Amino acid sequence: MKLNQLTFILRTGLTFSLVIFMSGINILMAQKEIVDNVFLKNGDIIFGRITQTDTEKGVRISNDCGSYLFQFQEIDSMKFNARDHLSLSKTKGFYNVTSIGLLFGEGENGFLPFPSLTTVNGYQFNKHWFAGLGIGFEHFEWSVLPLFVQAAYDFKNERFTPYIALKTGYTFPLEKNTNNNYNNPEDTFGGIAVNPEVGIKIAIGEKNAFTCSLGYHYQKLSYEENYYDYMYESNYNRLVYTHYNRISFRIGFVFR
Repeated sequence: MKLNQLTFILRTGLTFSLVIFMSGINILMAQKEIVDNVFLKNGDIIFGRITQTDTEKGVRISNDCGSYLFQFQEIDSMKFNARDHLSLSKTKGFYNVTSIGLLFGEGENGFLPFPSLTTVNGYQFNKHWFAGLGIGFEHFEWSVLPLFVQAAYDFKNERFTPYIALKTGYTFPLEKNTNNNYNNPEDTFGGIAVNPEVGIKIAIGEKNAFTCSLGYHYQKLSYEENYYDYMYESNYNRLVYTHYNRISFRIGFVFR
């Protein structure tokens, strides 16, 4: 498979993943609107959100039709839907985060975003701190293999959990550079990469979650260029460095 085909597949995969992700968000939000049930002794069932349970004032439940107050002697039973209280209850152990993303910025090909696919395996120390090792595939002017360490911090442990993360490591080239005037393959070299990001985790169970993040991605790469000096009529090789500064957008999934 050609690398440009792989790049197209990654971009297409991200588009479909984003559609699925947004559909999942809509479903989760729809589930959150109606979460509790009040079963009355006369056989009626009231759906909505229970906002009050007071032994003297009674039970109040609200939904799109209004707010209703019932006394306990009218109620047969109540059911609090656990979906509304989902959170990542697992707070220690091994985890995996696999994500697909796009790196936005101006380059030789204009504002065409670069694809990024990464997976991280690590350990969760408590309900806040995570650390792991990651590997991935990214394509700039040529394809590269990033190896990195990641540290992440969850601000809370609820259904919608904001977090921050930092990836840093070294990127290795997977092919030679052919983006030159003579179409001659030129040796490529890797470089350091740094990627801080902020995002949100959306629990879909006690262990797993969707992720969505926005960040800054720095990548240093270089290649060896054969240069002809017309003044001295001689050839020599020189290193050309490129510093990529990109905005990263990622969606992914957390496995625990």
